Amino acid sequence: EDGKKVTTRLEEEIARVIRRCYGPFLAIAEPGAPKASGAARDYAAGEAWRARVIEWMDAARFIIVIAGWTEGLQWEMSTVLERGHVNKLVLLFSPDPQHAKARWAWIQHAFRSLPWSAAIDGVDVNTARIAFARRDGPLMVVRGTDADKYEFEAALHLAVHGLLVRSAEP
Repeated sequence: EDGKKVTTRLEEEIARVIRRCYGPFLAIAEPGAPKASGAARDYAAGEAWRARVIEWMDAARFIIVIAGWTEGLQWEMSTVLERGHVNKLVLLFSPDPQHAKARWAWIQHAFRSLPWSAAIDGVDVNTARIAFARRDGPLMVVRGTDADKYEFEAALHLAVHGLLVRSAEP
């Protein structure tokens, strides 16, 4: 429960920054799910959400994922990788220490066949805030020590800027 509260607050901060500086921040929710603050939500029943997520991934300038281990997140991460959208991925790490090891094990598993596998293995889960990369570039990890909203906001700006500048290169 506490981990969910931390993730929800993190999503609210992300939404505030993204909407103010970059545009819409969207997520999918199940019909009837409790209304959550943060991302604007679209509702899709059954497997329809997967088609909507793929459509959004293909159109997005960047994709933000808060690292977790749910089945839906695992599918989303696999889809990002399979569709070649790693160059759009901003991976955020919740400051919640309760499930840090489980989240990290999941990320290591997701990246095991990619060029950054060794870099992921070497990341300090206690200080990592955000990671982003390109297929042909190094894994960039923004680290911090405070895990407050200002640190995450600065890390988010660095990651998005890094992706947008890289995507504008010839």
